[in-house]
Amino acid sequence: MKISKTFMTIVLCFCMITAMIPIAVYAQEDSTSETTDHTIEAKTYPHLWHYRDGADVSEGEMTLYFVDGGDIPYVALTEYFTLLSNLIGETRDCEISFDVEVPETGGFTVTRPDNESLLFIDTDKDVLVFSNYDSFLTRPGSSALVSLMDLPDPVRATLDYDSLIISVMEASDSEQLELSEEQLDMLNQLANPTNQEDDFIVTTGNVQNRAGSTLRIDLSEYSIDLVSDGNECYLPMQTMNDLFINDFYIRYVFNGQMVIGDTFNMNEDALFNRSYEAEPCEMSEEFAQFNYNELRFLLDYFYGLKEEHRIKSFADYLAMDTNLLGYLLSTDPQTFDLSLQTLLLTYFDDGHSGFLQNSWRSGKSNMAALMLSVASKIGYSYTVRLSSEKSLKNARNTAFPDGVPGYEEVEDTAFISFDTFNVNREDYQEYYELEEPDNPQDTIELILYAHRQITRENSPIKNIVVDLSLNGGGNADAAVAVASWITGKATIAVRNPITGAETIMSYLADLNLNGITTGDTGDSVGNGGYNLYCLISPVSFSCGNLVPAIFQKSGRVTLIGRRSGGGSCTVLPATTASGSCFQMSGNKQISTFTNGSFYNIDQGIEPDIPLTKDESFYDRAGLVEMIHDLR
Repeated sequence: MKISKTFMTIVLCFCMITAMIPIAVYAQEDSTSETTDHTIEAKTYPHLWHYRDGADVSEGEMTLYFVDGGDIPYVALTEYFTLLSNLIGETRDCEISFDVEVPETGGFTVTRPDNESLLFIDTDKDVLVFSNYDSFLTRPGSSALVSLMDLPDPVRATLDYDSLIISVMEASDSEQLELSEEQLDMLNQLANPTNQEDDFIVTTGNVQNRAGSTLRIDLSEYSIDLVSDGNECYLPMQTMNDLFINDFYIRYVFNGQMVIGDTFNMNEDALFNRSYEAEPCEMSEEFAQFNYNELRFLLDYFYGLKEEHRIKSFADYLAMDTNLLGYLLSTDPQTFDLSLQTLLLTYFDDGHSGFLQNSWRSGKSNMAALMLSVASKIGYSYTVRLSSEKSLKNARNTAFPDGVPGYEEVEDTAFISFDTFNVNREDYQEYYELEEPDNPQDTIELILYAHRQITRENSPIKNIVVDLSLNGGGNADAAVAVASWITGKATIAVRNPITGAETIMSYLADLNLNGITTGDTGDSVGNGGYNLYCLISPVSFSCGNLVPAIFQKSGRVTLIGRRSGGGSCTVLPATTASGSCFQMSGNKQISTFTNGSFYNIDQGIEPDIPLTKDESFYDRAGLVEMIHDLR
């Protein structure tokens, strides 16, 4: 099916809408379909969606289905994959299609013609089987099996740039050199670079994948029922959202009046807030049980730290605390929301997992009260990190009462400081058009400025210190730009612990903005004879932990400070069936790669040189003296 920038109205394929029943907004009552075991009732609701920041809200209609008079919303398989095709097309600027078929042997299949990945659905046994779950949702044409949303897609190269350049140099004075058309094209690209969109960070072509195992999901273990009428398959909307939509940072919710699909922005103008237009209400016993079962399914398959937390199944894990289990099964949505906060912050306590917004059933809470509730449930690890952050910030404020500069030179040493990895420009081509990049709030602009200063004519700089002591993470694209700038090549290993799929991606950064990166260097200060250092602390988390891991793996950078804070899994935003919003450590685990094995970096990175006093992190004259003594 061809992708459109706007959704077509989703209509029932087996009958016309014949009546309109008024509810709080409106719902169009459709036909009911009798099957051997189930009665399926169809209703059409307003559908509002907003998939990209800055875009207008789109409006249409969406049909939901209700089984045997229940209140759990289902979606039709064919209609849902039309929605998913459009969502992927809008969020990733690509065209994608899915083919839904009813085989003669029974069951339903969904295939992607472009990569032949397949989903088989057995509605009798309530089983889903993915031939390759990781490739089922990957960007069309992507060579990365396990990809990160922030990062540009790696492109597998067919030639070795280094070998090609060396062969050309050696034969430059000879008439014996013979090059293929492909090699000539590559040379022409090197001599006449063209910048493409999203080409600020480019790959070396060193992309390796290891396919994961076939993924079989038995939904009967969660009492999640799949139904069909012979020609169409119906699945719970929340189950489908957990399987296919969360990874795109889109949250879908149905509040009994309308269906809303919105980005995970938390501002007051967020479309999601319209879900609170419905009156708060309790859950039925059936819905509360489904709400719990669906959460358990989501955590079993998408919580990325199950092994680290020694969790075999969340049925067993949650049963260990009968009070918490009872609260998660409560029909009172506020009780459920509070218990979900406890699970995420007290039990998981992993730094990435946290509660974001109440369910519409609970009502739109006072944010101050919500934060107070959340703060009371923070676990030990997060408390320690907050304590370290407060102490280090006090020390830095004492050393820099007017604020720490993004770039500072002290004698022969350059210090680059930033607390988040941030990219302010959606189109990387804009960086090539900057005359004076100097925005310290944009990590890319900061390192562009730093690169220009460090490499300027007659520069006194011999040492470079990247200060990540208060860096809590952020954009992965900015992180690999910094890592590549320092080391020459930023290599990231990503694995899906559920399927076992693994991908190794290598990136080079074009910091002099000439559109060319070659070999293992890019525009790196790592090969410029500089002495390289990085300040880390327990506050250095997520990407603030990833970059020191890349530095340590390179063998080129000396780490100074205290063990970093960890955070190996990417953040996965999610919703519950009841409409609550939260985030957790997802199923894409960032690792280091040695001798063919992936090693989790969740435990943090140990420094080469420890600092015991907080003030030592920001005593730059003292750090310069220490660096001189290390030479």
